[in-house]
Amino acid sequence: MAGVLLLSSITSLTTVVVSSKPIESVKELHEVVVRNGFTTLDAQGQIVINTNAKEIGVSGELFEQYVNDMDSVNFGVRTGGIR
Repeated sequence: MAGVLLLSSITSLTTVVVSSKPIESVKELHEVVVRNGFTTLDAQGQIVINTNAKEIGVSGELFEQYVNDMDSVNFGVRTGGIR
């Protein structure tokens, strides 16, 4: 999981805004993560995910897929393919 900084120890009293239906896709998960401000960019322009599956209420498998997708984006940033 190189390339994605995953901060899973955030335990604040944050209210997570999710939809009324279960999150079933990476796209839906990304929308919830962005809407709740759980992503930032580091100094190199790479995506940092500041949440975890339990906090959002999704399966570990879906969250891992999301992290892998964000790692692919970060790889593109590192190699100059995405600016």
